[in-house]
Amino acid sequence: MRGAAEKLENRVHDVLRRAGFKTSAVRQREDALYRRDGANYFVEAKSMSLYRSAEFRAMIGDAILRFHASSPSGHLLLAVRFGRMGGKAEADLLEYAKSYAPDLCWLLIPDNGDAILHLAGEGDHVIPGDAPADLNSVAKQAGGPRSLFSPKSQWLWKLLLMPGIDGRYWSGCESRPRSVTELVMRSGVSQPAVSSFLGRAERLGFLKRGAGRLTVINHRELLEDWMYASKHMRRQVIGVRPLYREPSEEGLLRQIREYCSRSPKDDDIPPVVVSSHLACHLLGVGRSNQRTAQLRVAGRPVSEVMEALDLVPAAVGQGTLEIVTDGLSDSVHRACVRVDGVPVADALQCFLDVRLSHARGYEQSEYIYERVLRPHFERSL
Repeated sequence: MRGAAEKLENRVHDVLRRAGFKTSAVRQREDALYRRDGANYFVEAKSMSLYRSAEFRAMIGDAILRFHASSPSGHLLLAVRFGRMGGKAEADLLEYAKSYAPDLCWLLIPDNGDAILHLAGEGDHVIPGDAPADLNSVAKQAGGPRSLFSPKSQWLWKLLLMPGIDGRYWSGCESRPRSVTELVMRSGVSQPAVSSFLGRAERLGFLKRGAGRLTVINHRELLEDWMYASKHMRRQVIGVRPLYREPSEEGLLRQIREYCSRSPKDDDIPPVVVSSHLACHLLGVGRSNQRTAQLRVAGRPVSEVMEALDLVPAAVGQGTLEIVTDGLSDSVHRACVRVDGVPVADALQCFLDVRLSHARGYEQSEYIYERVLRPHFERSL
């Protein structure tokens, strides 16, 4: 390999070495062979300056077909360097792996961030670009939100993005903050934290300042990065089911409405907010017959909420209900709308929450983006 190809090979080697891999003999059909814990990983390395979904998906399919044709003993590890990578890249890989290659492994290396290593049976690991790390330490880092999408930052993003949208989809302020001072006052976040957030957003190409305005740009890339960061946030997810029998959807919503109505009158953060597919239907933007729900809980013990709604634990993913706690009380609960008295997540939160759902989540999120979010963002520029 020479030039750009050699640089890519060196980058892949550096990341895999720090993740505990050892080099082995080079094969003809793959770019390199690595070993870890007694298993072979056949690396096919590619480079994309800009992410294009159709091109990327074709590349995945070709790599899988070539690997299956050679029938080696081990795993295919697809390594891809991106000039800029959005969260859709990993969503495409997850879809392909589920359908065609359950043992597919991958390494995604953006020029402007940490590498993401996915190993079959282990999940995702974040490999920092500036310090050695073993997989035990990087696995812990994978659960932490990136600073641009920390809980406080997600609230700040909504205050910059959502004002001016139809009141059916967001209950926050109607006008966008024009300065650091206004954003501090509306968010309740400290001035140093707001200034630091705006500086990072500007450096990464998501914010433009000028003429007394704070203008968000590159909306699609921002949402892809946000969705990806949300996927790796620390959160508690509890599968739940009715205590007695399967209630009607109307009955569940009535219980939520009654429970939230008992909150103190001066508390502007409801203890439960409905999100995911059911929330999309309640907002009037449901795309399919999927009606699974996440109950986002904040400010109350989960046990209290479950008792009030007559719910008991169940296996995650086996039913239609999940309780989620993740520290996003501001960006989720302060932004929610009331639909017949039931707190429902705003349209942007619904986009994020259904994005990676295997139950037609990508289709549902695209529908929200094209019908609600994109027209609003274009008007804001």
